[in-house]
Amino acid sequence: MANTPDTAVRQTAIDCVSRGVASLRASWRLLIGVRLIRNLILFSLLATSLILPALALGLDLFLDLPTKLASLNDLDNFDSGLEWFSDLTDRLIWTPKLIAALLAMAALWLIAGYVYCFFQAGTYGVLAAADREATKSRAFRWADFSGWGNAGLSRYFALANLYGVFLGAALAFALVGTAAVASAAATWGTLAAIGVGCVGLFPIFLLFLVSGLWYEIACADLAREESDVRSAGRRAWKIMRRRLGAVALLLVLFGAASMAIRLALFPLSAMVAFLANGRSLVSYAGQGVLHLLVALPGAALETVLAGTWIALARSEALGA
Repeated sequence: MANTPDTAVRQTAIDCVSRGVASLRASWRLLIGVRLIRNLILFSLLATSLILPALALGLDLFLDLPTKLASLNDLDNFDSGLEWFSDLTDRLIWTPKLIAALLAMAALWLIAGYVYCFFQAGTYGVLAAADREATKSRAFRWADFSGWGNAGLSRYFALANLYGVFLGAALAFALVGTAAVASAAATWGTLAAIGVGCVGLFPIFLLFLVSGLWYEIACADLAREESDVRSAGRRAWKIMRRRLGAVALLLVLFGAASMAIRLALFPLSAMVAFLANGRSLVSYAGQGVLHLLVALPGAALETVLAGTWIALARSEALGA
C-alpha cells in the first residue's frame, strides 16, 4: 500500500526538501509576504530602539553617525573614527533622558521579540498544516496564519528565550576565546595567536552552528499540536543525532542555494560599488536596493527550509 502523508516515515533529505517546496507552493504569496513584513517590522523596531539612545546623547543622526561609521571603512580616517567613539563613551552621562531612552529601547526589544515569535508560530503553523494536507493543495489565508500565530505565541516565545540562553553561553565562550587570542598575540606573537585561535575558536563556531540547527528543528517540531517546548527541544537533539547525515546534507544544500543567490547578484553589487565611487549616500542607497533584491528569493528559501525541517521532524515523530 502506498504511503500517505500521515503514514510516511523515515523520509530522506531529498524527500523532505520536496515536501518543503510543496508546502511553500500551497500558500507562497502569504508565506513570503509575511516574512517580508516581519523583517520590515523588526527592522523598524530595532532601528527605533537604537535611535532613541543616540538622540538622548545629542547625536546628529544625519551627520555624526553616517560620517563616523563611514570613517571606520576608510583606513586613512580609521583612527579619527575610533577616537570619536572613544570620546562618545567618555561623555556618557546617566541623565534621566538617557535612562528613559534605554528603558524604551528595552521595551521595543521585548515587543520585537513577541512580534518575531508571532510570525514564527504563524509560519510554522501554516507549513505544518500544509505538510499534513499535502494531497489537498489547500491555499491558506491570513486568518489561518493569525490563528496559529496567536495560539503558538507563548510556546515559541519560551523556546526563543531558551535559545537565547544557549546563544548567551556561546557568546561568553567567544569572548573568552577572543581574549585568549589577544593575550597570545601580545605574549607570544602572531603565530601563537593563530594557533590559539584555530584550537579555541573553531569549537565555538561549531557551538553556534549546532545551537542554530537545534533551534530551527525545535521550531519545526513545536508546530505539531501535541508538542511542547520540552519535547520539541529533546526531539531536536534526537533528530540531530539519529539523522546527522540528512541534517548535514540539508545544511549543505541550502547553504549552496543561499550562496548561489548572492553570486547571481554579485555583478549588481560590483556595479553599485563602481557607481558609488566613495560616496557614502550613493553606496548606502545601492546596498539598500540590493538587500531588497535579495529579500524575495531569500524569504522563499527560508520558507522552504522551514518546511523541510517540519517534514523531517514529522517523519521522525511518526517513526518514533
